[in-house]
Amino acid sequence: MPLDPQWDYRFPYRHLYPADHYKYTRMLFECFLDPSYDDWLVTVVEDSFEPGGETSVVSFGVWDVSYINKRRYAVIDVEEWGGRTRRDANHEHFNEFWKGQIRAYKKFFGSIGPDQLHLQILATLPDFQRRGHASSLC
Repeated sequence: MPLDPQWDYRFPYRHLYPADHYKYTRMLFECFLDPSYDDWLVTVVEDSFEPGGETSVVSFGVWDVSYINKRRYAVIDVEEWGGRTRRDANHEHFNEFWKGQIRAYKKFFGSIGPDQLHLQILATLPDFQRRGHASSLC
């Protein structure tokens, strides 16, 4: 994700505050992987460095499938997790990015309605890029 330009826009201070960046990124991924949080579908691709070698996860996709089963719990409270105090983010950029997402959603999907899924995150380790792994997750 750091190779994605929007990551630099939202988290320009991640190198100054790596502990904050790690903490909040980990929290996000824990939500994705928590079986009780069924708004997400995580798909993975495994590969190995050597043909026939031991495989490990090299690419993953996170799909927002909340339209199927709207979360039964309250939306994660950013304040409760201390998200407003994270030092790795540019909060003004973060808010503008969020507003841009809302505008884009209304423009492109507003007439369709909320009953749809979308890709939240798609990532592949650099050594395994250009092998079709990410494409296979879409």
